[in-house]
Amino acid sequence: MSVKSGKSIVFVMICVLAFMLSFSVGVFANEFPNMAQVDNIFNIQGSNVVINKNVRLFQDTVVTGDLELRDGELDLDGNELVVTGNLIQKGGKIILNGGKLKVEKNYTIGSEGNYPNAYLIMKNENDYIEVKGSFATYSSNSHIGCLTAGTLEVKGDFFQKVDIKKTKYSSNFVASGTHKVILSGEGIQTVEFNSPEYSYMNILCITKPLEEGYNFVNEERVWVKLVKLFDEVPKNSLEVNVLGDGFVKENGEKVLPTSYKYDYEVGTEIELEAYANEGSEFAYWEDGEIGRILSDNPIYKLVMGTGAKLKAVFYQNPEVAEELMVVFKDRSGRILQSTKVPKNEEAVAPEDPYMTGYRFVRWNQDFSNVVSNMIITPVFRRLADLYTVTVTGGELSTGGTEGQYLFDVPVEVVANKAPEGKKFSHWEQDGIKVSTKSTFSFFVPMRDTNLTAVFVDENEVLDTEPFIALSENTIVDHLDHTVIFTATRNMTEGYQLIESGIILLKSYEELQEPLTLETENIIRGRISNDSTSQFYVRKINVEDGATWYGRAYLIYKNPEGVIKTVYSEVTAKGTMELPE
Repeated sequence: MSVKSGKSIVFVMICVLAFMLSFSVGVFANEFPNMAQVDNIFNIQGSNVVINKNVRLFQDTVVTGDLELRDGELDLDGNELVVTGNLIQKGGKIILNGGKLKVEKNYTIGSEGNYPNAYLIMKNENDYIEVKGSFATYSSNSHIGCLTAGTLEVKGDFFQKVDIKKTKYSSNFVASGTHKVILSGEGIQTVEFNSPEYSYMNILCITKPLEEGYNFVNEERVWVKLVKLFDEVPKNSLEVNVLGDGFVKENGEKVLPTSYKYDYEVGTEIELEAYANEGSEFAYWEDGEIGRILSDNPIYKLVMGTGAKLKAVFYQNPEVAEELMVVFKDRSGRILQSTKVPKNEEAVAPEDPYMTGYRFVRWNQDFSNVVSNMIITPVFRRLADLYTVTVTGGELSTGGTEGQYLFDVPVEVVANKAPEGKKFSHWEQDGIKVSTKSTFSFFVPMRDTNLTAVFVDENEVLDTEPFIALSENTIVDHLDHTVIFTATRNMTEGYQLIESGIILLKSYEELQEPLTLETENIIRGRISNDSTSQFYVRKINVEDGATWYGRAYLIYKNPEGVIKTVYSEVTAKGTMELPE
């Protein structure tokens, strides 16, 4: 061996190419015939590189194959060490010292039956270890004060093992301070501590749901603090109850029990299909919360949002039934009356229904001689009152910038060509942003209204996130004791609609906090995803003097798969007071 002092380098036997041996007399290193230096990084070829003396990394280094530490100290000294095979620590110390250690396979400290005098030292905030396989420690030494900072990221399983023949009280993995363990594997990761009373993680960071992505063998917690590094997808329940002689299948396969309840992740697409048994027929799907008929199609599709309670309703087949079911509903689907009527007899209708802005004309079917199960809907005609629509920056699709229309008539407006240096941004209705589409359709409110096309500088970046708007103007109908709220949702390309609606809350005092889906005592006026972008939510049976507040909400999934809930900027209110 030849030696030079100071900054000179001495090259020796095949061991580790990029390590420097630190002694009081100088600095030493080893040279290999199978080494290469690329981009100032040393690469060592070898199926089993062995270290058994004190070594210090002086450059970023790659070990191709396994690396075995038998004795001595391996000090990364702020550099990066990549091991493309396994890291096998049979003794000694690994000191990160501000460096990075990346292991492509497993990192083990000792093994079953071999409980070495070995240490892992992480005391610097910049210390980082990534193990793409599993991590296991069988060290016989206490690690109190050894793991106080830095990050150990493991993508495989994590094991803390002890020699149970000698002791059950090993503290060979005691993390404290700011030290973190990240378990970031794609599959299910198993975590087991032989002595959880004395060894544990400090900050455990998980990248998937705890119950689904991990198998914790211990009943007790093996961490001090749990941190979620993912946007947890909330779950809500779907309830399905079968009324009558039939059954329901989920997604064409699973037959649901008569009374079914299960939690689904928000955004889950669900298809239900109702099947009638012999002598029975499917009638309709009902919203079990508010008694509203949703559909008479046996196939019902939904996207899980804030939860749903459904009823699959079956009636006896008219060929075998002596009595038939006759259901009267309003235009929103709310059941007004449901009665059994003897075959070939006349059904008795409920009181003529009332609808704000309309007058009742007739029922849509003849029920004087009932020969089948029936669902009967009212027919209304709009009242003659006219309301003015004024357009600025565009025109009505029928031409012109002003027109008069009946309440609730659909109207379409088209933005003008943008002025030079400008581009279309959005439509505002009575000062509230309602749509980012240059052609916008809406229903005429029960008042005069102004639509304004807004243009911005052509270099301005436009916000493409979906949003929902709520009109400040409510319709308070004293004849029917109803308060009507009007909302408009604006969905954009690449985003999936999950749910929208209006939150309602009765309060005799001004609200102190914003209305959200988490607010206590709210009523959720959920609207079908198949509805038009503008919709109404009616609060019926409002008592005199009562004030109801409303705020629109929208739940959607962005292109990255993240679920978001947004609310209207406006919170509107309506008070049931007789007009002066």
